[in-house]
Parts: sequence; structure tokens; C-alpha cells
Amino acid sequence: MAGHRDYARLISTMGIPPLRTQYRKRDLKPLSVTVFCSDTRAHECAVCRLLMIGCFQRVVSVSVTDALAGEVGALVEPTLRARGFEYVRTKRHFQRGAVGRQDYVGVNVVRPSAGAYAIAFYLGVRHELVEEAIARLKRLTKPNKDARTIMQYSVNVGPGRAQHFEQAGSWYASGPPLTDRKVVAELIGFVERFAVPWIDRYADLHAVRESLANADRCHINIFPHEQVLAMDLVWEDREHIASYLKQIGERLPRLVANRRSEFMEFYALVRGERPDLFPAWEP
Repeated sequence: MAGHRDYARLISTMGIPPLRTQYRKRDLKPLSVTVFCSDTRAHECAVCRLLMIGCFQRVVSVSVTDALAGEVGALVEPTLRARGFEYVRTKRHFQRGAVGRQDYVGVNVVRPSAGAYAIAFYLGVRHELVEEAIARLKRLTKPNKDARTIMQYSVNVGPGRAQHFEQAGSWYASGPPLTDRKVVAELIGFVERFAVPWIDRYADLHAVRESLANADRCHINIFPHEQVLAMDLVWEDREHIASYLKQIGERLPRLVANRRSEFMEFYALVRGERPDLFPAWEP
């Protein structure tokens, strides 16, 4: 019978180092093994299927992107957990609930064509008041639970980027484990000094509206007319409505046709609900 060293040698020659192996007592044949697989669809990998058939009773294949995302999550978890976040492993994001609001820090790992793995964070704040108003206006059966009222992608953050910050919000790694101490320190520091303050800032719905209406580059909402108009509808704020229509009137001619039509269609919905608040308007 082949011993566990033979199985370990087989795996090493295939270039997929085992992450965890379990053995029966008094039996050298592994019960299961967890391996890293460069194929993001690890269950379809030919090598993984070979291992399942010939060598082990059970093989758990973990894609490198999943393994790396899990490692990044483990690194920043103490910082976020201390601030009330919980890690949702299946969605690769941290989530924090508050009255009428959900906060998110998502871990994003992709493999660009260059070969290294790129690491970044998605940040988001969801205000139920706004998303419920949008769902009602669009006659949705229920609000989109994945919608964020305001979002940011850390790749857009850093020196000389859309949102200025002292440290760039993107990193590269050859794969797990993360051995570069500088990258590890930067990941933790970025979450602590940028991600958490960004989310805390947009706990205030008025700050969300100001940022979205002014297109201040602190977010990645491409054309957030739905959120802004929904807030103005809920607040019944005629001054904000008049100001936003003036801003939109200046921007619309520069937008592509489908963006202009999207705005006019949604404006018709809010005006249909409150014609006393929203005047008849053409850009």
C-alpha cells in the first residue's frame, strides 16, 4: 500500500501543494485533502478529478482566488470585527447591520492576464429607506437586497486616482499564502484608515445625497439619479429638487442617449407619485 509520503510526492509534482490533509488512525491512506487549484472552477479541473478518482477518498478543491480572498478576510477580520462587522464567507464580504442600514466591505480577488492575483475591496452602504422607495416607484415586488445606495471600489482610491488617499487601494500577490509583510500591513492599514471611515461617513444619508448629487468621485455610482430623486421624494425637499434638476439639465446633453432616457423615465415615476413636488420638466 502506498504511504502518505507517496501521495504527498504525487501532489507536489503536480504543482498543487496541499493545504490540509486528514488521516485515519493506523492507516496511511488520507481520508481527504484540500488543495489549491489555479482553475477558478476547481471542480472542473482535470487534475482535481484525477485525485478524486485515484488517490483520495475525498478531495476538496479550493481555487486560488477563493483561498487568497479567505486569507485577506482573515487578515482584516480583527479590525472589522472590533467595529461590529461579521464575515459572510460565502459572499466574501463583511457586513454590519444598523437601524435602517447595512454596511459592507467586500474582498475582491481576480487574476489579470499578467498572471499575478489582484486584491481590492468593494465598499458599500445600503439605506433601506432609499432602496424601498426605489422599489416602490419601479413597482418591484421587493427591494433588491444586493443594491447599495452608495459604493466605492478601492482600485479607484490612492495618490493620483479618482479619490485621493495616501495609499493605493490595490495590491498584487503571486498566490497564497501572503508572505509579503508590506502588502499585509497595507491591507490592514487601508481598511482601518480608509474603508471604515468611508463607511462611517455615509451612515449619514445627507452625506450620501451630497456626494451622489455632486458627483464628487468618492463613489462609483455612475449615474445615481434614482437614489438622489428617491431621497428628495422621501424628504419632500423642494429646494433640493430644484437644485438637482438644474444640475441634471447641465449634464444630460453630455450623456449618451440611453442615460438621458433612463433619467427621464425615472423622473416620470417620481412625478407621477408626487406631481406637487416634482414640476413638469424638460432638459
